[in-house]
Amino acid sequence: HHAEYGEMVACGCRKPAPGMILQAVADFNVDIAGSYMIGDKTVDMQAAIAAGVFPVMVATGYGREQKEQAPHGIAFVENLHGAVELIEKGLLSSASPQNDDNRCHPEGGSAAVVILKESSTEGSK
Repeated sequence: HHAEYGEMVACGCRKPAPGMILQAVADFNVDIAGSYMIGDKTVDMQAAIAAGVFPVMVATGYGREQKEQAPHGIAFVENLHGAVELIEKGLLSSASPQNDDNRCHPEGGSAAVVILKESSTEGSK
C-alpha cells in the first residue's frame, strides 16, 4: 500500500498517520499485534506505533541521522537483514522487549517495510 496523493495533501494515508497500514489490515487477513514495520525515518516509527505494529528502525538510509528524533524505546538495527534476523529469532515483541543496546534513546517520504502476519481463523480450511 502507498499514498496515492501528492506530498501536500493532508490525508490519513501519509506517514506519520497510520492509514496505509490500517488499510492493509482491512484489505487482508492481518494479525496486527504480530506485525512489524521496518523503516528508516521517524515518521515510519510514528506510523507503526499509531497502527499498533512493532516498529523497527534501520540505520541505513536516513536511520542513522534520524535515530535521535525517533520515539523512545524502539528497536534500532544496522540494516534490513538485522531487523529480519531479530524478528525471526523472536527477539522483538511487546511481551519480550529487546535489550537496550539496540534501542533508541533520544534526548528530548521514505520507503518502509511492513511485515503483516496473517491471522489464523478457526474453522477455516
